[in-house]
Amino acid sequence: MRYLSTRGSSIPVGFSEALLLGLASDGGLFVPETIPTPGLSAHRASLPEIAEQLLSPFLAEDRLATSLPDICRATFSFPIPLRELDADTSVLELFHGPTAAFKDVGARFLAECVTTLRADNPRPATVLVATSGDTGGAVAAAFY
Repeated sequence: MRYLSTRGSSIPVGFSEALLLGLASDGGLFVPETIPTPGLSAHRASLPEIAEQLLSPFLAEDRLATSLPDICRATFSFPIPLRELDADTSVLELFHGPTAAFKDVGARFLAECVTTLRADNPRPATVLVATSGDTGGAVAAAFY
């Protein structure tokens, strides 16, 4: 899977490159070339297994693809209960993470990907976080 800039003027890159670059060279955001149709297996899977199944097409042929199961297990290492509201409606409670913010899920996925990509790099990484809300705390906790 390759990722294109929303501004259309930069070279397509893989998932890892898009993640580490943050923004495309033309200032645009990276988006996938295509949106795959999710295919979930019929068995009742854990949340990390579901995440792996849904995310694997987005990491196809990327250097993180083989690490995706470990990344998903580390990302979803805290409870995310599914609460049934009625017979037809259920919701995931995303506020059970380390900072009690729904952003813990995305921030932990980002941190696990970056940590995996930098595993062989002896230089420490600097993560700069600035926010007026709970995003900074979630990102800081994820990278900690």
